[in-house]
Amino acid sequence: MQENEQINSEENDLQQNYQNNYFVPQNPPPQYNEPQMAPIYQPPNKTVEQMIQSPSYGSNNPNNTTNNGANSPQRAVDYTPWDILSFISWILFISSKWDLYNKMSRLSGESYRPIIYNASFIQLVTLIISLIGFLVYVKNIIYKKNSAFYNGLFGQNSKYHFIPLIFYSGINMVLSIYVVGLMGGINPTTVDKIYTNSKFDLKALCAFYMIFSLLSLLSLMFIYYSTELNCEWYIVMSIKKGVYSILIVESLYFFFDSIFYLRFVNIYGSLSNAQNLYNTGGVMFALFQGVIIIGFSLYFKDITMPILNFLMFYGMVLNFYNKSSYAAYNDEDDYKKSANIVEIIMIILHFLLIVFMIAKYKEQLIQS
Repeated sequence: MQENEQINSEENDLQQNYQNNYFVPQNPPPQYNEPQMAPIYQPPNKTVEQMIQSPSYGSNNPNNTTNNGANSPQRAVDYTPWDILSFISWILFISSKWDLYNKMSRLSGESYRPIIYNASFIQLVTLIISLIGFLVYVKNIIYKKNSAFYNGLFGQNSKYHFIPLIFYSGINMVLSIYVVGLMGGINPTTVDKIYTNSKFDLKALCAFYMIFSLLSLLSLMFIYYSTELNCEWYIVMSIKKGVYSILIVESLYFFFDSIFYLRFVNIYGSLSNAQNLYNTGGVMFALFQGVIIIGFSLYFKDITMPILNFLMFYGMVLNFYNKSSYAAYNDEDDYKKSANIVEIIMIILHFLLIVFMIAKYKEQLIQS
């Protein structure tokens, strides 16, 4: 009996020592309760192919595109009326460009007049740039379905790029059908013959030429300003700073050329007025063509414009000294000389501008 009491006493002492040295919680451990407001994951109701084609695939930001567009995702094929208008306008533009080049290449024996150049060579250069731009357009819109290029070409305002392409194509059609063949040899002594042989109103033709040139120029400048291409450099240089650039330079030239024609047919029969147009008008046209393009190219860091303008002015100077015009040059033709001096100055300025832009801007020249 005493042994049992002694054992119980020892157990009580051990239990008391354990409780004194270690805290034993009296309450049961807390239980886990699921949060009441936790969002429940819902899997996207998309197929794997749709998820891959989505612009946000592989990126946390749906609008995340690199500056060079090297990893631009493909867009889902969903053609809109803007796509159709764009494609038709590009086809029309390339067709008219090709037709104008063919007619210009067969044109020869042009008499001298201000701001005229070797059109066949310039048209060949612009045709090559246009074909490259068209191939890049087809590749990235139809074949690769480049999302970055599509978003830049069909932005809020840039989607209207089909308008200047149609205007420019209209100019080419008029030039190829009437102006090239009819007025290729226009000079102060032949305008009466042109009037006699014409079966339509020359003033209306020249007015049409001027209006479409102006509309083409203004719409091209607006589209150029509105287009932002976050794509590879070759896309920028072939579309915005390629096709758009050469069309701006050409449309500006066509505008001044149309003013010359319109004024010329209004003063036919007056040799003194025609000579004044060659002198004063030639100087002003050359100045405006050079200064406007220089300012535009500096503002947008576009080197294609001054290069094409340089080639055009170089052709103007060569045309002044070619065999057909300069061989018959005499003291009575001094009214032709002023514009030629301005054109030589413009050649020098554009060459210096090209060198300056290459040295100063470098990478900015290939950015949108």
